Amino acid sequence: MDAPPPPGPPDTSTGFLGRFTHLTRLGSGTYGSVFSGFLTREAAGQIKRELDMDIQAGHYAIKRIGCKSSSLGGGGVVRPLSPDTYLEISTLAMAWHPNIVKLFGTHIDQDNTAFLILGTTDTLELGDVTLDSYYHSYIHHNRQQMPIRQVAEILYQVLLGVTHLHSGGCGGKEVMHCDLKPSNILLKLDQHGRSHDVHYVRICDFGMVQPTPCDPSKKPRKPKYVGTPMYCSPELLLYQKDHFWAVDIWAVGCIFGELLTGRRLFGGKGNSNDGTLSEVCRVMGKPSPSTWAGVDTLPNYEVVQTLQFGEAPERALVDVLREAVPPRQDMDDMTEAMAVDLLSKMLCLNPYERIFGAEALRHPFFKHVLKNSLLCYEHFIRTSRRELHEELHEACSAGIHLR
Repeated sequence: MDAPPPPGPPDTSTGFLGRFTHLTRLGSGTYGSVFSGFLTREAAGQIKRELDMDIQAGHYAIKRIGCKSSSLGGGGVVRPLSPDTYLEISTLAMAWHPNIVKLFGTHIDQDNTAFLILGTTDTLELGDVTLDSYYHSYIHHNRQQMPIRQVAEILYQVLLGVTHLHSGGCGGKEVMHCDLKPSNILLKLDQHGRSHDVHYVRICDFGMVQPTPCDPSKKPRKPKYVGTPMYCSPELLLYQKDHFWAVDIWAVGCIFGELLTGRRLFGGKGNSNDGTLSEVCRVMGKPSPSTWAGVDTLPNYEVVQTLQFGEAPERALVDVLREAVPPRQDMDDMTEAMAVDLLSKMLCLNPYERIFGAEALRHPFFKHVLKNSLLCYEHFIRTSRRELHEELHEACSAGIHLR
């Protein structure tokens, strides 16, 4: 059993969260909050008996999705869980993959508050940190960019997880994450804070997940309800209704560029949708009907028409990458050319011509940088997926219940 964390302030939580000790709020959003907590052997046994949930003692992340709306009379009105919440739960329940955060159990209280118990391996470990926290800390302490080999290892694993989502890995359903960004990617670090091993990378936070292709008959959700503007693709920023898996590939490209340069490629003015769209056009050039058929019919294309940029980018993408601060010094000309080629294909303005996940995984950049270790890593992934699918088969045979 995992050793409990050092003593902390007494836990005053009630309800389901009260079963966990040493609760710490990791973050909050529009739709819920995420906590880390330790489940003792006794509490795990109690949950097994009372809630019929097979869970072990250890560290976990607990996502709480509330369904109370405020009212003038006080107390709030209990609302049913949204279809988006059920989609998040069902996606995580079926998306068993080494590079996707694991759902250990779900509990729904009488007031329709949902609790998702999440972890990265057998349980959430104290060494797990988000990618944005790690790479900023790495640059600050080492005064240099994250090594290109480590960038390739992380990017390769993220693409494996994304491709799994896009190719029907969620019980035959093809889904889009729709909110990929460094803060939604977990890394496993060793006790010295160094990257532990390449297989400890997990995609998390599926609160924005959608089926792919998106149903064009539904009312389009503006980007502020789809993802984070700085990582939103042009079609989302232009309010295209029938977006599909390509939105995730663009976001992974943004992450790739950020790891190469140490800064966001498309910061935007005030992190607004239109500000990000302006930055995209400045760096990548303006989309036009000659390169993207029908783009001029999209609802937000009028913003593009007001911009003074041309269809060609102001500078070559390689020059943008060379502005990394601090400067990157571990890429020779061939590695740089391959990185630029992969990045440009992921950041193609036209979503219908953007590279897809399986194709990106076969890009020579990975074989060139990772060399022989890539074969060992692929063997590990195949083995891990087989073990996870065996666990999933056992869970399905026993019956999966949402409580």
